Amino acid sequence: MRSTLWIALGLLGVCVSAKADVSPEEEFEKRLKLAQTIQPMGESPFGESFNMFTGELGFRVDDIVVDGIGPRIVLARTTLKQERMRGFDPAMLGDWDLSIPRIETLVQAVSRFESGAPGEQWKIADGNYARCTQFREPYQAWDTWWNGYEFIDGNGSRQQMLVRDPGNTARPGLQDASGAPIPFPVVTNQNWQIGCLPNTSNGQLGEGFLAVSPDGTKYFLDYLVGVRAENVVEILPDPMGGSLAPPPRLWYPRLFATMYVSRIEDRFGNFLSFSYSGRRINSITGSDGRRVDFVWRADAPLIESIVVQAGPQQRSWHYEYADVLNDSGVGWKARLSRAVLPDGTSWAYSGARSERTLYNPNICDVRGGLMETEAPRAYQVTHPSGLIGSFTTVPKWHARSYVPTACDNPGGGATFREYTPLFIAQESLISKSISGPGLATSTWSYGYSAPQPSAMRDACAVGQSCADSRWVDVTSPEGDRTRYTVSTRWGVSEGKLLKTEVFDGGSTLLSTTSTSYAPSSAGPFPARLGTMLGASLGTNVDISERWSPTKETVTGQQGRIFKMTVNSFDGYARPVSVTKSSAPSP
Repeated sequence: MRSTLWIALGLLGVCVSAKADVSPEEEFEKRLKLAQTIQPMGESPFGESFNMFTGELGFRVDDIVVDGIGPRIVLARTTLKQERMRGFDPAMLGDWDLSIPRIETLVQAVSRFESGAPGEQWKIADGNYARCTQFREPYQAWDTWWNGYEFIDGNGSRQQMLVRDPGNTARPGLQDASGAPIPFPVVTNQNWQIGCLPNTSNGQLGEGFLAVSPDGTKYFLDYLVGVRAENVVEILPDPMGGSLAPPPRLWYPRLFATMYVSRIEDRFGNFLSFSYSGRRINSITGSDGRRVDFVWRADAPLIESIVVQAGPQQRSWHYEYADVLNDSGVGWKARLSRAVLPDGTSWAYSGARSERTLYNPNICDVRGGLMETEAPRAYQVTHPSGLIGSFTTVPKWHARSYVPTACDNPGGGATFREYTPLFIAQESLISKSISGPGLATSTWSYGYSAPQPSAMRDACAVGQSCADSRWVDVTSPEGDRTRYTVSTRWGVSEGKLLKTEVFDGGSTLLSTTSTSYAPSSAGPFPARLGTMLGASLGTNVDISERWSPTKETVTGQQGRIFKMTVNSFDGYARPVSVTKSSAPSP
């Protein structure tokens, strides 16, 4: 449902800082929901990972891991993703996320200048706060500004929340305090089941959520907070024929709502309890006596230190930041520059890692020739051991194939554009170097095949002859090359690894591994897990809504064929029976 809440015509002289507003086009990347084919880059001492579909570079570091009787306390740092929804506060660690389990979404704010209480604003309809039992889009959400719901687990992994499909019947058999079954209307494709709690734990209006992990651990997601988010502004057709200055605009005011975890409980009743003040976490305490305290900076909404008490031992982690800025138009910004460990050693970060975008005209029937003119950027990481990693990225174009799209002329203009863009712009890794005291510099390079987009209306799609894969070449310091071929075909296979070829030097083939996948209809797992809310422009819903597990891998090496075949799966798409063979024998 489209909301036309705040319209200001140039004649009225109403204005607001442009820094507080974003266009629908700028929000597009957050709604793509691309395949997250993150793969470790061999040895990854800096916590680095690599998306072979888009070239995206990411980092994850487990700063704090505290075992005990009950759920493990894990505080992992992960770099922010391009599609992450953002409010006017930074993440807890500046440009890094901290893996506190939570649900994130955007809801309508009271106005462009006032967010309102998150419990009142996150509603399904006027007066309806059954946001879980009637799980659907928030009141007056529209695809120019709403990006769906994301669940972030204790490892920092982001998962799309899906409305359970009627064919997906496996659910926890939990009961509420009165003995009634707890409804579980929400699932994720990583097999989390999300049910409903009748209230929040901090007095905000409406329901909370109960997430159950694949191993049966319960996460009570019921501490609701909110912060202003950027307004989305649309330029409207000028009813005066172009005489209005500035042109008429339509604003969508937004609030960034977060439902934090208040308790984690394992199957045996052992638990972790989370304490907050406003939007800030204070502590995590375990039923076995473990305790983690968070100290916040006085001058900015950033964590200054984390103190761990496990038995008689106390240890502290300290965090330092650069470029701390409070811009009234866009909120706080900060960059993590150093993480100091209890022994005095530290992680250090420098250079640019922020996203840059390439201009995409998105004009109908453009299949190539887009420019890549941005200069490379280097991001440097220093390991506590003294090892130094330098990662160089550059914005590049990547393409999708067999895309169901059509030409459209929004606003009735003369320029026709693809409804679903065929090109994706992504800050992509092109080199990685490792050096350090007494260690010669080693460099890996990353090369990408040229983008080959196609739409379902193209002649090649009609004849099923369009290119539907792309490759990434990784060249080692010794000059050996590994080529990874991934699918670009729209649907459940998008982003999946199809083939890995290993070369001695640049051209002598040593081995080839091909991977095939079971169709989502293969069963006995559900053909569709659920329905993604907020799926709109550019969203390939199948990669979130369906399972397509590995069916077979075939490796040819030194004259032999090694094969792994999954004979059957269970209801969660996990292998039940596997055959491994080689030919010639053994």
